Amino acid sequence: MQIYKGMDIGTAKASEEEKSQVPHHMLDVAEPWEDYSVARYVEDASACCDDIIARGKIPVITGGTGLYIDSLLSGRNFAQKQEGNNQLREELLNKFDVVGGEEMLRELHEVDPERAEKLNPGDKRRIVRALEIYTLTGITATEHDRRTQTIPKAYDACYFVLNFKDRADLYGRIDKRVDMMAEQGLFKEVEGLLASDLPESCTAMQA
Repeated sequence: MQIYKGMDIGTAKASEEEKSQVPHHMLDVAEPWEDYSVARYVEDASACCDDIIARGKIPVITGGTGLYIDSLLSGRNFAQKQEGNNQLREELLNKFDVVGGEEMLRELHEVDPERAEKLNPGDKRRIVRALEIYTLTGITATEHDRRTQTIPKAYDACYFVLNFKDRADLYGRIDKRVDMMAEQGLFKEVEGLLASDLPESCTAMQA
């Protein structure tokens, strides 16, 4: 979510001091109302990584959403027939609001039962995305994922995963961070975003 402008406190973006010490990339690259997809992230982040590597440096990818990082490192291409996606997605989202999640999930089950079995009627964006992929490409989301698994990895990456032995310590840190965000003006930031009349269907509002 740090890709969005105006969402600084709630996403815990690096401060100006932190950015002066370590170069940061992919911050503030999209407006809050833009639908920033996995496909666009892979395209933009790949360009950053390739540039960093070309300069003899090693990019450090942090986050965040596992799907986005995995898609970047694996070199998956979600961009097929990308033009027109926004209109179709909006139509599917509106249809979801009219007929409900159970009906949309039933429709998905007819074309992609494997993906449908993994979802529930409340998974609005995932159901819509799966139907969108099938409508645009003629293949199911399940088959799309299966095919992309055979693509050679884009980067030879080393993973570092942090964990807490004491979950209570983790929750305590989260509580302190939320309090700190509130003191920094989190509520005003959210009020400003809501006042800008962002469409409810945009990714930033969904998050």
